[in-house]
Amino acid sequence: MKKLLLTASLFLSLGTLQAQNVYTYYFDGDFKEAGGVGPDLTPVCTGSFVGDTLVDYGNLNRQVYRFDQNCGFEYDDSMHNFIATGSYTIELYFKMDNLASWKRVIDYKLRTTDRGCYVFNGQLNFYNIASSAGAPFTANEYSHYVITRNDTTKDVLLYGDGNNYIQFNDAGGDAVYSANKKLRFFQDDLVVANEASSGSIAILRIYNYAMDSTMVSDVYDDLSGTLAVNNTVKGELAAEAYPNPVSDVLRIALPDNEAYQYSVLSFTGSVVKSGTISNASNGIDVQNMPAGMYVLKLASKEGISGNLKFVKQ
Repeated sequence: MKKLLLTASLFLSLGTLQAQNVYTYYFDGDFKEAGGVGPDLTPVCTGSFVGDTLVDYGNLNRQVYRFDQNCGFEYDDSMHNFIATGSYTIELYFKMDNLASWKRVIDYKLRTTDRGCYVFNGQLNFYNIASSAGAPFTANEYSHYVITRNDTTKDVLLYGDGNNYIQFNDAGGDAVYSANKKLRFFQDDLVVANEASSGSIAILRIYNYAMDSTMVSDVYDDLSGTLAVNNTVKGELAAEAYPNPVSDVLRIALPDNEAYQYSVLSFTGSVVKSGTISNASNGIDVQNMPAGMYVLKLASKEGISGNLKFVKQ
């Protein structure tokens, strides 16, 4: 049985940020990185892609990954070294079926230690260093879980639903992956048994820099747009975006000659471009947009709508 150790909050200093990039995983039918740049995730034991309703976001119907107890997936950074500096942010939107005692979220040391990220009786927890005083997590309800680490200061912060609950100094490197450069999600270590839960995850984002509190709050506030992303247009609207990736003009092949309102959203859900498009005028100029992953939202006057995902080179 673990002994819970609380620690006092430490001062936060984020230092100088490196070039900022993000790997995004939507779990909308596969384990691929949305921008086509990061590595695929690897499933660990059993799970499946299923439809679910996100009640906190207008009962949004969305595909998620449903993992069984003590299962999950692995992120392998050995070929990319994306977060090898030790500065990073990991963002998840997930739910667990059972929150009694400790339930593993992130394992940094390939199951060789009990240290790492948990939910403990609904509280955020990094064992055995710190636990939140509040309990922002509820069983079988989705919540936003973020951990940031700054390698200059060694400061680690954990957030739940946009609010900071934990700060500690990680001079010992407990929140850094080991030489194998792998992270395990939702599968517990081999030291103490039965500290895992089944559950579902809708999004994972891994940033190669430490966010501050304002940035974490912003990505939480923008989750509505982010979670609406899908690989293909849903419902009655059958459309195609090409070329993808694109460097200058994105072309849209629509199923009819109707005009559609469109909005281009960044990965945080912010609208960066909008207008009207049809097959007669189907080009969207994206050459001045920053490189990255975007979502094109389409809607007709009859209410037919859908989303397309594309990458700007």
